[in-house]
Amino acid sequence: MLREEWHLLVQNDKTFGPEYALMGVSRQLATVEALLREVPQTLRPAAVRLAAQYAESAAWLNQSLNDHYAGQRWAQQALSWAQQIADPAMTAWAIYRSSQQRLAAGQFTQAVEQAEVALHYDQKLPRPMRAALRVQHAHALAGTGEHRAAMRVLDDAHHWAADRRPGKPEGEHGSYCTSGYIEVYRGGPAPF
Repeated sequence: MLREEWHLLVQNDKTFGPEYALMGVSRQLATVEALLREVPQTLRPAAVRLAAQYAESAAWLNQSLNDHYAGQRWAQQALSWAQQIADPAMTAWAIYRSSQQRLAAGQFTQAVEQAEVALHYDQKLPRPMRAALRVQHAHALAGTGEHRAAMRVLDDAHHWAADRRPGKPEGEHGSYCTSGYIEVYRGGPAPF
């Protein structure tokens, strides 16, 4: 039930905005954190993954609301939980979020480094995540002035775009990363 609630909260962000979605995510995070203290060991990995997923969402929503400190704190918590259970997808996604935060702060070199760390998990990730990680890497590279390298990375991202395979990766991290989304970054404003 908490996992289905997460999907609804993500949709709330699209419909009602990040402030409304963050209220729900915060309530659910409190519930999940309480659950972590009581969950039997056999169920702990699933509960920790859910906690990491909610924490990463809190990071992104706080970042959207320009609360960078809370965004960074939740990204680090998501990473900590993901690493506790050696979950490659959640670990990569938390690092991806950290790279986005560094980029927003104008820390371009650190954003590139974080994006490259996230790409270490590439072979274990779903296709849309692989595309999204590459878009972030390209965006960070452009921030350092590496525009040609950024364009090559965007070209590569197309291989993994969410619309390159039949079926819809609904709710999957990176499911927004379609060929059109990738091209928006190619033609977008600075740092490209």
